[in-house]
Amino acid sequence: MRLDLTPYNYWILYASIVILLITLCTTLSKVLKLGKVVSAYKPLLDNVQKNVNLASIKAQAVAGQLNQIMSIVKPAVAALGLLMAAKALYDKREENGIGEFTKATSDVIAARVSKRNFISSVRKEIGI
Repeated sequence: MRLDLTPYNYWILYASIVILLITLCTTLSKVLKLGKVVSAYKPLLDNVQKNVNLASIKAQAVAGQLNQIMSIVKPAVAALGLLMAAKALYDKREENGIGEFTKATSDVIAARVSKRNFISSVRKEIGI
């Protein structure tokens, strides 16, 4: 089947050009309106951007303070664990006094060191 539009070829071409021009004009008007809307919201977007920058600065400051606090808290927690273990060992012993607490603390430290040495030697033997 063959469709022959020979007498109407130019009319179809002209109609398609007119439709194209109408579409381009409509698109251009929508783009211009969009530009006006964007320029109207520009101060609001600048304000939001400023608030985002301030929030990121505050978050960095809080993170810095948290790092400072954690640098103090971590050794304190480790020392607290050592003191609790030494106190438990001190309570088991019958003698009292600072000297006995010092001995209990040194015994706890020695036990931890021997445990670490044992674990590292086992790891070395199995190749981890």
